[in-house]
Amino acid sequence: MIDLSASYTHTVHIPEPTVETITPAVKRRTTRDGATLVTVSGLIPLFADRFNAIADEGERGHALTVFRSARIVISDAYDAGWDSDPQAREGGRLRTTYRGGAAGITVDEVLDLAARLRTQLSA
Repeated sequence: MIDLSASYTHTVHIPEPTVETITPAVKRRTTRDGATLVTVSGLIPLFADRFNAIADEGERGHALTVFRSARIVISDAYDAGWDSDPQAREGGRLRTTYRGGAAGITVDEVLDLAARLRTQLSA
């Protein structure tokens, strides 16, 4: 079970030191075409161990900045436009905005998480 109530707290140093807490958020909506989209943002707590493993505070802060805007989108509709996109699987049923580069987290790992979340959220 993925803990969607998990949180991750860290200090942002620019422009002034500020403590920030990030918690996953799940939003559902229906498109005009009738597809249901589930968007999961605030993914950092779900990879907290990876960020905590970065000893250098500056490097960890950079990795958090890169990953902070990552989102997962789970759709119940196939879209051929996503077939060859490296940020999607199953014809866009699973996709992410993440392009890689933070804390060694790969796009595949985020899409694996998306698949597990789809199972959990549909139960």
